[in-house]
Amino acid sequence: MRRTWFCMLVACAPSVASAQGTQAPEAAIREHQAALAAAINRRDAAALALLFTADGDEINVDGPRTDGRDAIRAATQRELATWPSARRFTLEVTGVRMLTPDIAIMETTATFSEGPVQSNRGTSVVVRRDGKWLTAMLRVYPSAATRDDCARACGLTA
Repeated sequence: MRRTWFCMLVACAPSVASAQGTQAPEAAIREHQAALAAAINRRDAAALALLFTADGDEINVDGPRTDGRDAIRAATQRELATWPSARRFTLEVTGVRMLTPDIAIMETTATFSEGPVQSNRGTSVVVRRDGKWLTAMLRVYPSAATRDDCARACGLTA
C-alpha cells in the first residue's frame, strides 16, 4: 500500500489550534504532527485535510501528486478505508529546521502496528498562517530498512 504515508497526518483539534499561538514554534509544530497522527488513527480524513493549507500537496512514495485540501481528503478517505480496523501508527518528529519564523521543514518517521509496510519516513514544509501551523507540502518515502530489504530480495546488494 503505497499510500501508507498517512502516518504523517492528524486533525487539528481546537485545543491544538489555540495552543499554537502561544507556544514556541517547534513545540507547536510537534503538536501539529501529533494531531495528524491522531486524525489518521481515528480514520478522520476530513480532520486530516484541515491540517493542510488549502493549496497543500502531497506525494506518497511512488504515487501521484495530490493537490489541494479536497483532493487530499478524498485520497486519504480512500486509503484509510483499506486499513485493517486494528491498524495504528505512531509518528515521530526526527527534526525541525526553522527557515523563517513562519516556515519550517520537518522530518518524521512513521511506524505501523500491522500490515505490509512497517515504517516510512517523510519530509514536510509547514507554515504558520493566522497563528496556526499547517502542512503546505508532504513527501513520504520508504524507510531505509524497507529499501535495503527490497534491494537484498532483488539481489541488488552483496
